[in-house]
Amino acid sequence: MNDLTSRLVCRAAQEADGADITRIDTACLETGHATFRADVYDWGSFQRSYGAGVARVGVLNRRLVAWSGISRVSQRQVYAGVGETSVYVDPEKHGHGIGAQMMRDLIEQAELQGFWTLTAQIFPENQASIAIHERCGFKVMGRRERLGKATYGPLKGQWRDVMFLE
Repeated sequence: MNDLTSRLVCRAAQEADGADITRIDTACLETGHATFRADVYDWGSFQRSYGAGVARVGVLNRRLVAWSGISRVSQRQVYAGVGETSVYVDPEKHGHGIGAQMMRDLIEQAELQGFWTLTAQIFPENQASIAIHERCGFKVMGRRERLGKATYGPLKGQWRDVMFLE
């Protein structure tokens, strides 16, 4: 933990955070390496994705600088404790440990809410995210080749591989 991350306040996401979640989501989607999802989250879509799981934000000096969430992977009861993680950090704050701090907070919240397995699907080009997950105990389980075609950004129309982590 560094001085910056020691001042990071992680808390439950609230409706008033919607505009900042959208701002961070937009910036991260513009890279083309964040997600297959082409539509930027507004508060309603964010809640639909994470409201039944875990939805968190990171605040530094009263400014929202990151969001994280766990979405349930299935409606089937047998998978009730299996979730997929997402961590998005304002690009202006990359490289300062905020992503790792958000992931540690997310894991803690997951345990409190009864999740027993966490997964992540990350584009192989997003080495920083893979490294954060590995530092937090995730293992690369495999590479899912040609999982889907990018629908936006610099790689639009190209097949994308995804690293699967647990």
